[in-house]
Amino acid sequence: MASEYKDILDFNVTLGSLRSLLDVIFNEEHIDVDFLRRKVAINKFDLISDSLGFLKKLRIIDLERGFIVPKITYGELNLIRAVILNSLMKSEDQYVHYLSSFIDQFLSSKKYYEKRDVWKMLTTVRSKEGVGSSQEELRFKLNQLVRLLMEIGLAVKFRKILIPIIDPSLIIEILTRMKKTSGSIHEITNNIGTDYLPCCDVHGKPYDCFSRALESLEKMGFVKLGYRSDAGMDVIIGGKRCNFMEVLS
Repeated sequence: MASEYKDILDFNVTLGSLRSLLDVIFNEEHIDVDFLRRKVAINKFDLISDSLGFLKKLRIIDLERGFIVPKITYGELNLIRAVILNSLMKSEDQYVHYLSSFIDQFLSSKKYYEKRDVWKMLTTVRSKEGVGSSQEELRFKLNQLVRLLMEIGLAVKFRKILIPIIDPSLIIEILTRMKKTSGSIHEITNNIGTDYLPCCDVHGKPYDCFSRALESLEKMGFVKLGYRSDAGMDVIIGGKRCNFMEVLS
């Protein structure tokens, strides 16, 4: 398993591999690493080791007397992107938490980025947070970062351009895990921003990509956006026309 000082971007993982491992862990008893390697249909040997290291680094699993123990519930398996973001935001490990600063800048600074822009932002944030690396190491980390952003639902790639987004279904995952069905826009964005995802500027104004995600959810009938004179914008999760839990499953 990984050293406590290992960088989160040193793990070569995919969302599919994480889900596959967690599914086996939840459905079997007394799971150890050797059992997983025999059981899980992942071709690349390193992908299993890296996936376990990634989950352990984020405290989503732990090792107790050689056995793998999940630290989340089975119901949260379908909300794994929200779980990962929550772990990134809450971690006190400097080799994990610097990504929160990066995501904040990435979502708020530009409407699109070239690769050199992402490189510059990553090196600046890592240097500021005290997790600097050599140029050679950063080439690998940059590729892993782009993959992570796309898999979690915070970026899409168009040719050589990386565009910051917030996947509307990711917002639903976060709200579902928060067990929020209604509330003012200020309350909801404050909770999301504190525990899951930077979504507002210093003045409390939601980032454009966050506002667009809510507007998309409203058009699809998953969210109702209204106004109250005493509480600002009101948000009601789960429209009459759609059941977002069916979408998640």
